[in-house]
Amino acid sequence: MDLANQYHVTAIFSEPEYSPKLAQALAGSAHISIVDNLYDDSIGTNPKVHDYISMLQYDTGEIVKASSERRSLARAVLRRRSGQH
Repeated sequence: MDLANQYHVTAIFSEPEYSPKLAQALAGSAHISIVDNLYDDSIGTNPKVHDYISMLQYDTGEIVKASSERRSLARAVLRRRSGQH
């Protein structure tokens, strides 16, 4: 957890073929988002992800969203610590 915070880790990327327990434990302890819905091996059946370009756009959006959520959480924690609301 210390290294995750030291290096400003914003998300853990998890794949469905592996147990989510480790990712959930790390994410919970370090307040990190878990991204487990990327299309990394195939396009899938989601109509929004119908070809390679749309897959890249979808995955990029999910990665950016996870990064943004972490920054928002960090700002809220800092405001709480400083007494601001």
